Amino acid sequence: MGKFNEELVKAGIMRAGDGLKPSSQGKRVAFDGPGRTVIDGPG
Repeated sequence: MGKFNEELVKAGIMRAGDGLKPSSQGKRVAFDGPGRTVIDGPG
């Protein structure tokens, strides 16, 4: 899988194939009609 990801990066299709981050570093986006709010951390 790593080699496949490297080829995608070289071809300019993908920027990075980094792994998932811990949920403590996550963000949430709340949708309220046309408005958006970014909230730090998990639920």
